[in-house]
Amino acid sequence: MSINTLIALAQVDQQLQVSKRNLNDIQKELDIFRKEITQIETQISLAEQEKERMIFIREEKKSELERQEADIKRKEEKTPYIRNEKEFAASKKELEEARRKFGVLSDEFLDQEIKIEEIAQKIESLHESLAEKQVDYDTNAKDLIDKKTESEQEIQEFVALQKGNLESLPSDLKAFYERQSARGISFPFAPIVNKNCGGCHLLLPPQFVNELMTHPDQSDSCPHCGRILYYPPEVVEESLES
Repeated sequence: MSINTLIALAQVDQQLQVSKRNLNDIQKELDIFRKEITQIETQISLAEQEKERMIFIREEKKSELERQEADIKRKEEKTPYIRNEKEFAASKKELEEARRKFGVLSDEFLDQEIKIEEIAQKIESLHESLAEKQVDYDTNAKDLIDKKTESEQEIQEFVALQKGNLESLPSDLKAFYERQSARGISFPFAPIVNKNCGGCHLLLPPQFVNELMTHPDQSDSCPHCGRILYYPPEVVEESLES
């Protein structure tokens, strides 16, 4: 196998990780922009629920008012036919109590009407604020959304390259790469960077480094983390030139 295939896969892995980090950073910035919008949307939802609860209470009060009004009407129709003074006094007292209850219920009904009107105005105001924040979001976040789209497309391209390079590897290296990736190990194939492993970043033995530098067409396992290491061709060229 040419070392170039392994190196190409390692480089694509690095580029893919950079793109994923960039996408994550962009999403965080977008989330900050959306935070106020989300808060207003939550307030609207809660206000709508409260309005529904108030409407339910109002309808209950309305039903009670109608029943109380019917009760008053029955008592008023009954009064002219009462001949007994004691019964008349009792009937009068019942009618006064029924009217008092009707007055209380009327006040409670009107109170609910006022509360519903107030919360309806609050909801309308929140929707206006939401519209303003949405315009701000669409304006300020446009560049970020464009960058997010570009980053997502870039990631798809790198994933395709990653898959193609992986399929070109010998079966043993491909199996190693897949095992390491399944374990959550980033960069199963890594370059030597300043005499350190490009994966775990620990210092490598001088003989190990010299061997790969002398034979840049070969690779070997990191004695610390087990990643497969190679010496970057450009570093070898610089060393030869110097």
